[in-house]
Amino acid sequence: MRRFGINLNSIDLLKKPILAKQILRAVCDTAFDFVQLHARMTPEFYDDIFVKMKEQDEGG
Repeated sequence: MRRFGINLNSIDLLKKPILAKQILRAVCDTAFDFVQLHARMTPEFYDDIFVKMKEQDEGG
């Protein structure tokens, strides 16, 4: 049996939340069988996370 999945980069969860939600919705709707999450582990990524979390905390 073939299985079909989609790749998602961890930075997309922060920088492209609408795209990430659409991908996860497609998986929930069984358009795909799985999501393969690629974790991006660089110092810049941690800086990006901090900025995005601060924006979300401030309502931005």
